[in-house]
Amino acid sequence: MKRKILITGGCGYFGVVLIDKLLKKNYDVIAIDPLWYGISPIKNFQKNKNFTIHVGEISDKYLMDKAVKGVDTIVHLSGLSNDPSSEINQAFTEKQNIENTKYLLENCSKHKVKKLIFASSCSVYGFNDKEILNENSPLNPQTAYAKSKIEGEKIIIEAGMDDCQTTILRKATLFGFSSRMRFDLVINIMTAQALTENKLTVNGGKQWRPFIHVNDAADAYIYFIEEKYRKSEPEIYNLGFNQMNYKIIDLSEKIKEIIPSVNILNSHNEDNRSYQVDFKKFEALGLKCIYDLDTGVLDLIKKIPSLKADYKDLNFYNIKRMISYLNI
Repeated sequence: MKRKILITGGCGYFGVVLIDKLLKKNYDVIAIDPLWYGISPIKNFQKNKNFTIHVGEISDKYLMDKAVKGVDTIVHLSGLSNDPSSEINQAFTEKQNIENTKYLLENCSKHKVKKLIFASSCSVYGFNDKEILNENSPLNPQTAYAKSKIEGEKIIIEAGMDDCQTTILRKATLFGFSSRMRFDLVINIMTAQALTENKLTVNGGKQWRPFIHVNDAADAYIYFIEEKYRKSEPEIYNLGFNQMNYKIIDLSEKIKEIIPSVNILNSHNEDNRSYQVDFKKFEALGLKCIYDLDTGVLDLIKKIPSLKADYKDLNFYNIKRMISYLNI
């Protein structure tokens, strides 16, 4: 019997990559998504008999009841997914990232879902220039987004769902190509700028940040979907690879090695987030980094032209789309 997987926010940047991989593995995949960025990222999935899309939000109780029925595993990706978007409207952020998580847990219990995978973020560490941070390190959120992820983790842990195996994945910053492309991610925007304008802009540059390619992250999620049942207490993993901790200035130099003619500009506008993350717990599971920085950037250079659109288009930027959506 094929397992049914529900992906909340499945039509976003990361979700479409994960769904593509799950469909290729012959899973029944259900997505619930408000389609803020349109239908085009999932057009190819609609031809697949194993894919179902419910257009709407988790807070729609009728829709969620339909979507969760018979589901084995829920991957909870939905919500505002970067710092600038979450700062626009605090009440909207709380509804999308916190209240909707509470609705989701109610449905997990009601429908006896066996597994829940929650998308958290390494941004919960915020700023720490003194140590490399593991899952037990103090959290120091600098933004509404990071605070909402901590609150989501807390809600899930305190729910104590004994019959539902819960995994919390604190993802490193994503990069790489997706059919719902984003250029508000540092490696993606640097590469697009270098490719189309022969320049790239660095904000400050001394700050540390961990990165993971969307394909490697999707493979990791599939690992947790498929892993055998373990203890029911929520387990937290930093999701990434130790080799992918970089200073932002070093990212720009790496891209310049690949596109030597590019000019590096510095805005001298320092980011207030800086953290190096320890991924030993995740690496001990045996998964490998397939897309390192060079491989991922070369893949972006190859695929960005296929978008046939200006990388500055608002649909490639979460904050621009949210401003449009909220009409502010």
